[in-house]
Amino acid sequence: MRINQRIHDQKGLTLIEILVSIVILGIIFTGMLGFFSQTVKYSSHNENKIISINLAEKMLSEYKASNSYTREHTLNGKDYYVEITELSAHQNMDLVPIAVKVYTDPSLTPTSLTTELYSYREDK
Repeated sequence: MRINQRIHDQKGLTLIEILVSIVILGIIFTGMLGFFSQTVKYSSHNENKIISINLAEKMLSEYKASNSYTREHTLNGKDYYVEITELSAHQNMDLVPIAVKVYTDPSLTPTSLTTELYSYREDK
């Protein structure tokens, strides 16, 4: 009788209870790691998008001012390639439409297109 009473009076965790709690915490932390890796990937994608938009706007301003622009840029360790095209102007308009495209690949493939911007400049 004293042995049974001693067993029931012990306070603490058994090895199985500790192992189960470690497994549960491991499952929870594994799920959280997946969330954080997706967040980092999404943040990196947004940073590249913001850089390419700013680059497109800068090159558009440069092109409007001097009718020339720099095609290759390296920003934050990543290469960007700019293409500016004058589209056909409408008749009786003093404005020429311009397309600015920023790529991450020098071959300017559609899959590497990060930004596409349209504007107008005065016909000279």
